[in-house]
Amino acid sequence: MRVRAQRRATGKCRGCGRRPCAAGRTRCLGCLRAECEYQAVRRAEAHGRGACSDCGKTVRIPVRCDRCAASRTSEKSPSAVRRQARSMLGATIRLRGLGQMVASILLLRTGRWTLYEWADELGMHWRSVYRLITALRKYGVTIEVSREREHGRGTATPHYRIPSEPLRKLLRL
Repeated sequence: MRVRAQRRATGKCRGCGRRPCAAGRTRCLGCLRAECEYQAVRRAEAHGRGACSDCGKTVRIPVRCDRCAASRTSEKSPSAVRRQARSMLGATIRLRGLGQMVASILLLRTGRWTLYEWADELGMHWRSVYRLITALRKYGVTIEVSREREHGRGTATPHYRIPSEPLRKLLRL
């Protein structure tokens, strides 16, 4: 126990104690690689014996027993994220759509963007941005649209932006 605490305090690897830890980890890259290889071999051997790869109990389908499979459900899995979004927003949002919504909010807070600039910045087709606008408005995000005359051409170009005050109220800041 003291050795681990001492290694953690000095920023050394928890396993070998010689090299510095990998970013955001408690072990160095060498020890992490060795641990991954060990776990892969252990899972393969358990699979070959027809056992659960976590607890070693004999199972009919050699992956995990029901108890271990139930304990491995993640809060970051796509289905868990959708359930959490449904409880917060009242509707289901796919993970990619949620990321695009957040990126759009951050982008539109930085200034005024045309539809094509917005689509190019997010790496999506300009028609998909219309669906994104509809989704943002559905969840209460106010998007201002201004039409200005371009110099020399005379066409109307809409610029989109999100005002700060309604967004603060929506996010309860």
